[in-house]
Amino acid sequence: MKCLIIATHLEDKIRDLVNPDNYGFIICADNSFVQAEQEGIHPDLVIGDFDHEPEVDYSSLTCEVIRLPAVKDDTDTHYCIKEAISRGMKDLSIIGGTGGRLDHTLANIQSLIFARKKGAQATLIDKNNIVTVTDKNVELTKNKKYLSVLAVGGKAIVSIDGCKYSPEEIELTESFPVGVSNEICSKMAHIHVIQGTVVLIQSDD
Repeated sequence: MKCLIIATHLEDKIRDLVNPDNYGFIICADNSFVQAEQEGIHPDLVIGDFDHEPEVDYSSLTCEVIRLPAVKDDTDTHYCIKEAISRGMKDLSIIGGTGGRLDHTLANIQSLIFARKKGAQATLIDKNNIVTVTDKNVELTKNKKYLSVLAVGGKAIVSIDGCKYSPEEIELTESFPVGVSNEICSKMAHIHVIQGTVVLIQSDD
């Protein structure tokens, strides 16, 4: 089942980013349910500590609600990812998880790594970026102008086909971002992950 997680930093309308009808389960993090319901999107689950200002009344929600303590180890979005995976969901899309505070954006990219280690595929989506993490071979269609392939968690070795730069067995490290600003130039790009884990970012200016 595909799961949509709506985080709190929404700069665009939800329906401009994804089609909610394509998802079998929708989770809202914290106060994001307010915008969701304004757009006629009704979550199946709302999770959060509800400590954002201004405070909103969540008591009228008819869906399942998990209220978290304000002091906790997990971010609200990370908890949503953990909850989705615990319910057997393996294909997760996250919107509202980029922009705003840089620490939250980096934390959400780390959460993609967590999801991958748990056997799920999670993707961060905003107007200009599509971000995912993989340790397996993948095929990508061109959704944005640029494609960047960056190592996370140590050294990675990858081969890339179907792009402007298509190296074979190139070594990527966390201290040298050589994989930035490639471009898909064929119908499909093939990313062969020979060793390690990489973050894949399709982006527009």
